[in-house]
Amino acid sequence: MFFFSPVTVGAVTTAQSQAEYKVELTTKLSHFKVSYCFSAQAPSKLVNLHPDAEKHLQWIKLITNDKTYELEPKHGRVAIPAGVDSGCVHYAINLRGQTTHPWYRKRQSHQDQALVEVRRWLWRPQPAPDDDVLITLQKPPGFRVSAPWSLVSREETRTQFRIAKRPRDWDARIAFGKFQIRDTRIGNAQVRVAMLNGKTPLDAKMVMQWIDHNLRALTLAYGEFPLSSIQLLVVPVGADTEPVPWGQVLRGGGDAVHVYIDQTRSAAEFHADWVLIHELSHLLHPRLHSRDAWLYEGLASYYQNVLRVRAGMLPAQTGWQKLHRGFERGRNAGARTYSLVSESENMMRNKNFMRVYWSGAAIFLLADARLREQSGGQVTLDTTLQKFERCCLPTSRWWEGKELMAKFDQLSNSKIFSDLYAQYVLSANFPELDGTYSLLGIQIKDSRVVLADVAPHKEIRDAIMSPVAAAPQL
Repeated sequence: MFFFSPVTVGAVTTAQSQAEYKVELTTKLSHFKVSYCFSAQAPSKLVNLHPDAEKHLQWIKLITNDKTYELEPKHGRVAIPAGVDSGCVHYAINLRGQTTHPWYRKRQSHQDQALVEVRRWLWRPQPAPDDDVLITLQKPPGFRVSAPWSLVSREETRTQFRIAKRPRDWDARIAFGKFQIRDTRIGNAQVRVAMLNGKTPLDAKMVMQWIDHNLRALTLAYGEFPLSSIQLLVVPVGADTEPVPWGQVLRGGGDAVHVYIDQTRSAAEFHADWVLIHELSHLLHPRLHSRDAWLYEGLASYYQNVLRVRAGMLPAQTGWQKLHRGFERGRNAGARTYSLVSESENMMRNKNFMRVYWSGAAIFLLADARLREQSGGQVTLDTTLQKFERCCLPTSRWWEGKELMAKFDQLSNSKIFSDLYAQYVLSANFPELDGTYSLLGIQIKDSRVVLADVAPHKEIRDAIMSPVAAAPQL
């Protein structure tokens, strides 16, 4: 068996864990070996319910101090023999070409790098250990590893992480091979940026400037980064119709933002793009079910414009114009036969993205404006999210949209969020914005936004788009 000594990173010391993984990477990127060692708390089984997990498993065995057991996977489970107190389960993985995201498999460079789904190969103990689980990746010289887990140490031939206690069906991806890693800090947050190789080289300095600008924009929600550590993975895919054709947030084992970029674009095109700040804005909320897409996509769609104005990426008038055009797309997105929650649940099947995204964004504009009006500017959507971050992030469970809106009510000492939920999420009506536009002095002339010099709540309109100087004292 193998055990690791306590490791110190900065001021944090981690004690020896009872359960540990060791992954042996080689230059043959689709093949590697994994060991899971335990002492004092033997699991009854190892579990992996990914439909392809058994296909990738070449062999698996348990070695104790006095015996070797050949193990047999069955229906995503590998039973550990009774009476075993300690030992190591060893297994070999062949990913058979599954070493990248399938949408972009033919568009990125595979030379000296792999991008793999953790769920395909990581067999997890059941019951889960009480202590932290460490995972150490032994790697060839020159190899780098990017993972969503909390970084413990990084050396030339070994990188060690601590796996957060998250549901095992939550997706995560790791990259390993010869690519660039750039760590950066935003306040107290560590952002571990990995830039994979493309068929056309990317400009790492330019990409990091773009990333840094967006990371700092996110802090303008309430003055600080919402999490202490994230993986930020950049996957270059070559020429496309947009600088960032796709992005996503994954939360398996830790929090991660992945963006797939057209690395041939200019710095100006990247800085004008909205996708990265949209994805980063998802870090402001917990994981939600697909039926609550109106909430998580609406919140990110609202902040993708507000935060870019606050960061100086857009003029205020342009920010309001982009919000208004989004609201119009949502309002005109087909017949509104079903409730917003129903449309959200069926969004991927019906492709009614505009209705879902921009109805949600409109709800959060209404919530933000009403909070500011009722509190004289002391309570806002920003301060509500900051209180949520302090009480509830990071989180390792699913949240329901109705539950989260009730929590926002509690944190803002209001009923605004639940009222909006009942009025618009449970109905087929697009949120009514005319009254709020009038109070804020947002006028529409020939489909263009005009910001009035005089309005009942011009100060709210200006405050929404103004950067915070520091985090509010809560």
